[in-house]
Amino acid sequence: MAISPFNSNRWLAWTNSSRTTIKEEKTIFCGDEAMWRQLIRENATALATEINKTPSDLYGWRLWPARGMSQDPTDILNVANSEVSRLRASDEWIYEDGDPDASTKSLLWGEGQGFRRRVSRAVSAVPRGLLDSKPFTIDGYGAIGLTLALGILGRNKGLNPRNLKFQMTRELSTLMENTSTWRPRPAKVNRSYFRKPLQEQYGGISSAFVDVALELSLLMMDMPYWAIAEWLIGGFEHQSMETNRFLRRLPIADNEERQAMLKAHYESSYVSMIISLNGMNPRMKTPPPKQRNLLSRPDIMCIGLLLKARGCPEPSWWNKDNVSKRRTNQVGFLSQDSEWKEPMAKLLGLTEWPVGFENQRSVWRDSGS
Repeated sequence: MAISPFNSNRWLAWTNSSRTTIKEEKTIFCGDEAMWRQLIRENATALATEINKTPSDLYGWRLWPARGMSQDPTDILNVANSEVSRLRASDEWIYEDGDPDASTKSLLWGEGQGFRRRVSRAVSAVPRGLLDSKPFTIDGYGAIGLTLALGILGRNKGLNPRNLKFQMTRELSTLMENTSTWRPRPAKVNRSYFRKPLQEQYGGISSAFVDVALELSLLMMDMPYWAIAEWLIGGFEHQSMETNRFLRRLPIADNEERQAMLKAHYESSYVSMIISLNGMNPRMKTPPPKQRNLLSRPDIMCIGLLLKARGCPEPSWWNKDNVSKRRTNQVGFLSQDSEWKEPMAKLLGLTEWPVGFENQRSVWRDSGS
């Protein structure tokens, strides 16, 4: 029996790669699949006797064996001992968020390191009705968007979700609805109703986080299933790890400038996520194309806008050739028929889009100039 498009997307939304908080001293163990498997062998007894299984990690009856390591990386790291193991890894899968004194780090893990897909542990906080194959709220509202959004947000928060920027206003939400790739955005009529459960779910984090959850839920209702699937298959719900690696390896002499850049990368990541959906490449309006590489996230542009909103002068790296090319390439995947510049700027704290900011040679214009 064929799996419905929603159930397929629900699987992706809840089982894609996850971000997990780990102790800084444990980052030495976070390597490739071979390294994780070696850690499992070294700590097999402890993993079998000291770790209590989480129900959401387990697979039920199945005809074929599930591929990948079944252990959770957090459990592996909890029993790994640096005094015993000689394994040492690079920082390939660790996000750098610009905090030099952080005692914890954010690990991105999943199939890329050989782990088995499993449902995010955040599922334990989701109401039963939202987990059905045809989800509805207790009031009978269709809840496909809520279910997908909760799965995504259960995996991509990072270390300090209170610090994530997303300055939504009523006027800005209307602009985004009216200029979206998916306009006229019919799910907008649910905006007031969906805010209530999302406030209960995420209000303890921040009002900005609630606004992100609401926008994500509504977009998941308005977008065709194939566009959602392509976006999730590409891992675009996450702050770009590839971009994070690129940025932290830039030759920047000023350490404070480096930290500000990496901090802005994390804190602007939800704006980049929402803009990548609302202003998605219009070629995704039709069923999946034969070739991929039609999607991206405007992470670098969002970093610059947030730094500018904070009154920073033009960074020394901003107009380097390799940065400019990546920045231009990232925004080149957005729709040229939808308005994404003004929402991007305002969500990050600016009053308007800076003239010339999108140019290959970006015009920064420091405050007062």
